[in-house]
Amino acid sequence: MAASFKAIISTHSIRTSKQIPSFEIRHLNFANISIFYTDEFHSFLSRLESFTLSIKPFENGGGWAFNTSYFFPGFADCLVPWFLNNLGSVEEFTFDPSHTSPLGSGDIFQAYPHDIGLRYAEMRSLRVLTLGNTVICPELQDFLSRHLGTLRSITLQECYAIEPSDRIHPDAYAWRHFFPPLTEALAEVRKEDPSVGPTKFNVIYNNTPAKMLRLEDPPRYMDANLISRTKAKLAMEHQGPSMFYGNVDQKYGGLFHEKTTSLEEFLYGEDEREYRRFMAVVQRRTVVRG
Repeated sequence: MAASFKAIISTHSIRTSKQIPSFEIRHLNFANISIFYTDEFHSFLSRLESFTLSIKPFENGGGWAFNTSYFFPGFADCLVPWFLNNLGSVEEFTFDPSHTSPLGSGDIFQAYPHDIGLRYAEMRSLRVLTLGNTVICPELQDFLSRHLGTLRSITLQECYAIEPSDRIHPDAYAWRHFFPPLTEALAEVRKEDPSVGPTKFNVIYNNTPAKMLRLEDPPRYMDANLISRTKAKLAMEHQGPSMFYGNVDQKYGGLFHEKTTSLEEFLYGEDEREYRRFMAVVQRRTVVRG
């Protein structure tokens, strides 16, 4: 792997005046590759227009996910100087840490929390962002807010807010906390220029809402009254939840859908209200014609 990276970088360095516009590292393995530390590699990244990075899903054979291993925090920390702080010219960025090593810290009681690595990242030309298996958290909200002036499309795939330990807990970061700062930030950006900001914002999951909620074939542990109330609301509104809650297993790690909390928060309704407020601002973008 190291030899392949060296060959690519040497061919497309500043000295050769060649640069490929896009680059993908798929299923990055947990190896310490020396070229990732070099100025030459960072220079190569800084001139890319599109960059895709995913981490290899990994379990140890006994069910323990990668984020439970003792060397995961060090590996995740390295993603920042290796990649995420060197994407100043990127217009399209896709990042999927995988469900076995999710990144983001959404609750003080969350198991195996770790920063995404975007806290200080500056992608001045970023237009299209796709994030997978990322925990909804203040760090993500701050990154999006700082880049709303250039962003045109945001996609969150298999991303969950963490099951709150208590709905009124001040440190539990729910979807309803994620959207209001984005709504305010986007409104401010458009005061200066109504034509800027994202026109697409999608939260998507591999399974349909019906399959995720399992209302017709619920697990035995789910409350029958909760299921009945959810079915009644769906019958009235004809629209299921737009986003879901997850949990990082205290023992085995990984990121998993949390059905009960997703139903409770859907019935509570505040997440959907804040989501719709944000989408109303997204969809009000005005194209200024010269």
